[in-house]
Amino acid sequence: MVTDVSQSLYFKQVFKVLELSGFDHAKDLVHLPYERVNLPEGKMASRSGNIVAYEDLAADAIERVAGIIAEKNPSLPADERARVAEEVAISALKFVMVSVGNTSVITFDWERVLDFDGYAGPYLQYAYVRAARILEKAPAADLPAGDAAFGVVAMQPEERTLLQTLAEFPKEVARAADQRAPVIVANYVHRLAQEFSAFYQLSDVIHEADVDTRRFRLALVTCVKQVLGNGLSLLGLSLPESM
Repeated sequence: MVTDVSQSLYFKQVFKVLELSGFDHAKDLVHLPYERVNLPEGKMASRSGNIVAYEDLAADAIERVAGIIAEKNPSLPADERARVAEEVAISALKFVMVSVGNTSVITFDWERVLDFDGYAGPYLQYAYVRAARILEKAPAADLPAGDAAFGVVAMQPEERTLLQTLAEFPKEVARAADQRAPVIVANYVHRLAQEFSAFYQLSDVIHEADVDTRRFRLALVTCVKQVLGNGLSLLGLSLPESM
């Protein structure tokens, strides 16, 4: 059961009553309390009339993201822009809820929620789209397939770091499940996206002259796209085709 932290005592009482009543599975019941979401000006409260309805929040987010996409990618067709805006906006709202621990109060701020360059859903989705675009532009013969292999490659530090982080994914997912803490996956995918960005800035991929190095880097990008996509999907975020 996931509710706001103010319900903690109530659920302790309910679970104890069930235990005393002989309910066999009482010991298996879990209440996961989450702190509240505040506005920058303070707590939301029905008495003060500052409650924000989800429908209004989602519509506002979609409108804001559509404006950002129009500025960043003006050539994107209007219908595709509308679809991507909804995917990115709703995912951004989801990410802000899972990007902190359940004991931390969330102060909702549009600038942070829709940040394309920081710890936010749009930044992670943009990294995924960038990986996809690299693979789309690469020659088919260079893409990893089946038992395709490449020769010995001298890895750069950023490539080694990226490989090490990719290998940690199963462990981080298991840890998040054990601790009932999606923030662990959120932190992981953000770190992966940052390291992928550093790799992309320092390493030529498609135009690398050495064939083995080029194929190795494309294989690395393929793995990043797969793992990043898996992580975002676990968090409930969509995987847009363009941004």
